[in-house]
Amino acid sequence: MALLCGRNRHVHLHPWGVLEGAEAAFDIKLTETKGCQALTTGVLRPGGPACLLAAVKRQVLCYEITRAKPHHRKLWEVQAPGVAQWLGMVRERLCVGYPSGFALLALQGESSPVSLVSPGDPSLAFLAQQPLDALHALEVGTTELLLCFSQLGIYVDPTGKRSRAQELMWPATPLACSTSRFVFVFEWLSC
Repeated sequence: MALLCGRNRHVHLHPWGVLEGAEAAFDIKLTETKGCQALTTGVLRPGGPACLLAAVKRQVLCYEITRAKPHHRKLWEVQAPGVAQWLGMVRERLCVGYPSGFALLALQGESSPVSLVSPGDPSLAFLAQQPLDALHALEVGTTELLLCFSQLGIYVDPTGKRSRAQELMWPATPLACSTSRFVFVFEWLSC
């Protein structure tokens, strides 16, 4: 289990049994992750080992997670196009969300990043004018992605061009987004 915790926002590894009240057999702090902004998991290749991906500023660090000691091994790191605000797996690639943009990065650097906000699409030029926080990206069918920003959601094709004229507008400024068949947008309500 990976936790993002502490004043310095380090990633810590703990065994699953801790959730059931067992004494922690280990607590491993990944020191290079100080100031971590986002985490996700993925696999480098089908049937391959589980990997933990952690974003620290513009760097994305990849660790192989194992049951045997030392329980982790740093595999590689890659530079993101901007300060990472969100990480996830989209189309078997690492997706990095940064202010006003998202990009797909190859997990082992074997190909160039693909911007999911095309600079050649004039209908998306407003994103460069006012920075919006990147909250989430997800596949919608086989030919579209939904990019969720702090003020709206935009549908794009795999090349980053707008695929639908309408945008999703949030009723309030969201804190986070999540998906599980549906898009969940979370906001803070004070009573």
